Amino acid sequence: MGRPRHQGGGRQGPAHLRDEGLHRDGQPITPAAVIAETRALTTTPAFGARPTPIRTGYEDVEDFGILVCTFSDGTIAEIVGADTTLGGVRNRLTAFATNVVVEANLNPNSAVRAYAPDADVLAGAYLNEKLETHAGWTQPSPDEDWMQGYPAEMQDFAEAIVHQRAPRSDARLGRDVLAVIYGAYLAAATGQRVELSRFFS
Repeated sequence: MGRPRHQGGGRQGPAHLRDEGLHRDGQPITPAAVIAETRALTTTPAFGARPTPIRTGYEDVEDFGILVCTFSDGTIAEIVGADTTLGGVRNRLTAFATNVVVEANLNPNSAVRAYAPDADVLAGAYLNEKLETHAGWTQPSPDEDWMQGYPAEMQDFAEAIVHQRAPRSDARLGRDVLAVIYGAYLAAATGQRVELSRFFS
């Protein structure tokens, strides 16, 4: 992923695509355009046809969204978010590069697997977020905070103060994320591709 950008504790290389572009080409990689769709799937007739363990009753909000973001270097990211999936929360990332594929299964992760023929066997145990049953095969999260990155966030925050450096996820990154999200909602509302380049020049 590249050589360290910051001085101070911990191994640190490029933290984001922006940094990867600066490291590789001297220019940041930024979002160029988005297309998106959102839906309130739990309000469709299919969800009312029979009982379901999927939560319904959301008001004035989508429960499914898909976003395709094209970046300034021509690469593409596909992002799907939904509250309509069985099996608990799924936070997964797959990066396809020219010479490597990297998969990160944050939740559920494959560090631990458990099987219970009856939901009552593990009824008192926390396995992972939004899991609708404890029966059958499950993937308990042995250290959910670490898998979600919370200790690393706090460590970077503390090291940024101690070493008087910018945090890896700074205010600019937060602004960039919001620009993409708002662009995605506009794309979903209009059914058109939304150009973002002017917000990243």
